Amino acid sequence: MHKNRLLCVLLGLLLICIVAAQIYQKGPDGLRYHPGCFIYKATGLFCPGCGMTRASYACMHGNFAAAIRANLLGMILLPIAALAIAWEVFAWVRQKPTLHRIHLSRRIGLFVLVVIGTFTILRNVPIYPLTLLAPP
Repeated sequence: MHKNRLLCVLLGLLLICIVAAQIYQKGPDGLRYHPGCFIYKATGLFCPGCGMTRASYACMHGNFAAAIRANLLGMILLPIAALAIAWEVFAWVRQKPTLHRIHLSRRIGLFVLVVIGTFTILRNVPIYPLTLLAPP
């Protein structure tokens, strides 16, 4: 393992742990440095990530129903993305290619973009039951 790369990863993990601990202890409303969503502030529309701080807080406290309510798509995609990133970071630190590289075809990439775009549009439609997709 390359020591400089490992140090970068460990520092990044430390930063993530510090932020996670702050969210866990104070909640999303107790963070003074949390700027909120710039897209929501500028347009009044929810972006695909709106509600993820609340979802993370709820998830850390074992309230998975509230986490899903805060951001359904984020709670589906976050674990998948975290595993994929961890897999790639591990290979980067080792400076060796992964045994099984995750390859996304253009179709899958396009599908994911369409799902995210559709989710973003639907969560901003003010008609029940689509209002359930908006963060609380």
